[in-house]
Amino acid sequence: MENACRAMRAFAAADPEFAREIQEIEHDPSEIAARFGSELAFGTAGLRGVMGAGSARMNLYTVSRATNGLYDHIAQKAASPAFVIAYDTRNHSADFAHRTAQVLCGRGGKVYLAPRPVPVPFLSFSIRALGADAGVCITASHNPKEYNGYKAYGADGCQLLDADAHAVEKAMRKHDYFEPIGESSRGSIETIPESVFDAYFSDLKQKALLPERIGTQADFSIVYSPLNGTGLEFVPRALSDLGFSKVYLVDEQARHDGNFPTCPRPNPELPEALKLAIALAEEKRADLVLATDPDCDRVGIAVPDKAGNFRLLTGNETGLLLLDFLCRANKRRPAYACTTIVSTPLADPIARSYGVEMKRVLTGFKYIGTFVEGLAKENRSNEFLLGFEESYGYLSSDRVRDKDACEACARICEMARDYHASAFSLSDALEALYCRYGYAQTALINVEYQNASQAQKARARMEELRLSPPDTLCGQKVVRVCDYLAGTIRDASGVSDTGLPRADVLSFETDTGEKVMLRPSGTEPKCKLYLFCTKEKKDQACAGLKRLQEEASAWFD
Repeated sequence: MENACRAMRAFAAADPEFAREIQEIEHDPSEIAARFGSELAFGTAGLRGVMGAGSARMNLYTVSRATNGLYDHIAQKAASPAFVIAYDTRNHSADFAHRTAQVLCGRGGKVYLAPRPVPVPFLSFSIRALGADAGVCITASHNPKEYNGYKAYGADGCQLLDADAHAVEKAMRKHDYFEPIGESSRGSIETIPESVFDAYFSDLKQKALLPERIGTQADFSIVYSPLNGTGLEFVPRALSDLGFSKVYLVDEQARHDGNFPTCPRPNPELPEALKLAIALAEEKRADLVLATDPDCDRVGIAVPDKAGNFRLLTGNETGLLLLDFLCRANKRRPAYACTTIVSTPLADPIARSYGVEMKRVLTGFKYIGTFVEGLAKENRSNEFLLGFEESYGYLSSDRVRDKDACEACARICEMARDYHASAFSLSDALEALYCRYGYAQTALINVEYQNASQAQKARARMEELRLSPPDTLCGQKVVRVCDYLAGTIRDASGVSDTGLPRADVLSFETDTGEKVMLRPSGTEPKCKLYLFCTKEKKDQACAGLKRLQEEASAWFD
């Protein structure tokens, strides 16, 4: 507590606004400990946390310290490093971005700063377009308004992998929060040229799946919501370039607003985030609903069923539809698709039926981006068809090295319009896939921690399951156990290697379609349980999934 109080006094002395904020909590030991008893760690997703005064909060000083660490790391690789800095529509995102630019410039870096809020994938694109050595996007993705974050990228446009993130963390801890910013004359700050924006959209149009259809989409209508985020400029322009003229925006969510007044959790995975969009779609009799999160790297969709009611698709379901559609359109061989170990098992048989090789990587789109970069280094970018993850992220070209909701919206609309022309909906197409490959029902259980004691208990339970895996799932024998931390797969044939980097993930699987995977979140205080049940009939899969949910939930009671 003494160290926490010392840190609290330092923050109060550095900033009058924080001094007033601290005055309100200076007699609250638990709040002091929460804000000043620890530090924001620089993880594989950079920084993320609640905004406010404190070493464990997102503010100008934690941003400055992280930026000094990032500069140290990048300067070891580049003598005169260049950086691209972007930000989303959240409260204080612009402030944090400008502070990041000032610190890098003061250290001697060349900085390209976004002139306005832009999507994360545009940052990834810009890093490569401008030949920069690294980039930062100030965003907390789909978190509530109280949060903000700091995503760091390398010269390849991918989020930093573990080794680089650890190096930045180590370098960051050598710096003080309140180091003075160097003279601006040491480096330079320029605005990202509008020509880079034009190149982003031009490239997106050139990658159209059905270029012959551009200008023929007049009868197809779309409702789109940017959820008060950065997609507001980008998605409508991309769809317009592809000839989609009937695009209706959700007025209440079609302005930049970091308070997200209509949906406290601006996450397109959640039904409440699409509520207003679906209401507008019903009014307009639209054919498709799209919603992107504030940094426009994830997209959620809703489609009408046979009764005319809008059905929300999961990230897995949209991924399967795109995979099947892109595989059918593909004329290249060999061809590759990529998804994560926690995404739907149906991806593998669908890809295999088209002669496309499916690669499985660890959770986190940076691993998909790294796979795409690996193909690019071998001049095989044209062999990449699709990367997707269950958490609503998609990439269907080598344009960027991160999930791109702007591109995904374009591909989804092209796909939906193509089915629509044959009087076939995306809902129909999904049912056809299930009939052919089996009904794969999926669910996610979030075991959230409210304090350190709960987090410790959850970690202990993970270790218990690692040492003593369950014998059965839904009464069926567990025949395959994967421990990605040990790098081992145990099944009837013995012990083999996962072939992937080490990660704290466990997997238990039967030979009758039941599977549970456990993974601590990399960005939030929770443990995620991914559940899968694949059966020949839908009612069997639904019943099995329900039973699986009951069993897995009891593990953490």
